[in-house]
Amino acid sequence: MIQAIRLGGTERMMVFAFSDPGLPGPARAARERILLGMGVRGAAGAVTRRSLTFAPVLTWDSNINGGYGNSGFTFAGLPFSIDDRYYAVGGVLIGGSLSGALRMALGGQTGLAFAANASAAWAPEHDMGKLSSGVSACVNHMVSYATWGYGCLDASWRRIDLGETGRYGARAGVNHAFFSGVGIHEVTVEVQHNRHDAGRVYDQNVGSVSLTSALSGGYAFAVGIHIAEKIDRVNVMRERIWIGAGFGLLEHPASIMIGTQRNRGGSFLGEGLDKRIWSVGLSYQVSETISVSAYGAKTYSNVAFYDDSQFGLSFDWRFRVR
Repeated sequence: MIQAIRLGGTERMMVFAFSDPGLPGPARAARERILLGMGVRGAAGAVTRRSLTFAPVLTWDSNINGGYGNSGFTFAGLPFSIDDRYYAVGGVLIGGSLSGALRMALGGQTGLAFAANASAAWAPEHDMGKLSSGVSACVNHMVSYATWGYGCLDASWRRIDLGETGRYGARAGVNHAFFSGVGIHEVTVEVQHNRHDAGRVYDQNVGSVSLTSALSGGYAFAVGIHIAEKIDRVNVMRERIWIGAGFGLLEHPASIMIGTQRNRGGSFLGEGLDKRIWSVGLSYQVSETISVSAYGAKTYSNVAFYDDSQFGLSFDWRFRVR
C-alpha cells in the first residue's frame, strides 16, 4: 500500500495511512516527520524543507513556435495559404531548467508551500527559443489527519517565437482521505479563478473534482473532471475529463494519463468554433534522478483548419543543487 501511495498519492494520503490507531509507534513517528516537512508541525516561521534542482532540457517538440497545424484553408470554394512563419515547426530543444521549493511552518497546524521554476531552451535547427517560468504559494491547513483545506496563488508565463502568454490564478479546495476494502482514497474539490493573457485578457472560473486511489497490490489510480465557464468570443476549455494510473514496470515507477476536453467559443470566418481534444501522456522513472516522458494530442474541430496533431518526447535528468 505504501508503494501505491508513492506511485500516485500525496503526502496527505501518507499521513492518513500512518494515522491508523492500530499501527505501531514507528508509523506515528514517520507521520510526524512528514508533517514537519510539510510545515504543519514546527514553530511558526521555521523553514522545514527547502530544495533547489537543476535539469538539462532535451526534448523533441512537434510545435516549437506555437504555430498552426495546417498551412491553409478553403473559404467559399477558394484556397487560402497562411504565411510560413505561422505554420508549426518541430525539432529538438536543448537548454536547462531550475526549480526550487520551500516549506515553512505557520503554526496552528498550518504550513506554507512555495515553489518556483524557470526554463530556457533553444532549437538550433530553426534558431528558435522557448522561455517559461512559474511560481506558486499555497497555505495548507490540517483539519484532521483525514481532512485538509488549502488556498493557493500561482502564475505562469511562456514566450515562444509567435508571442507570449501568461496566466495568474487563485484557487481553494478541500481534500478528504478515507479507507475502503481495496485501498486508501483521497477526494479533492477545488474552485479556481484564472486571468489569462494570450493576446486578449480574460477571466475564467473553473470547478473540479478528482479522486486519487492507492490500491492493494501496489497500483495507483486517479480520475478527475473540470467544468469551466463560457467566455464570450474566446475559444476556451469548457469540460475536461482525465484518468491516470501509476504502476511498477521493471521495478521502476511508470504512469499513464489519458484525457479528453471540449473547447468552445469564438468563431472562424463567421462560424462558431468547437474543438474536441484527446491527449495521452506516459512517463517512466529510470532512476531516482532520470526519467523519460512522452505525450501526444489530437484535435478534432468543426473547422478543418484547426484539426491538429501534436507530440513530444522529453529526457529529464535532475541534479539536486541543495
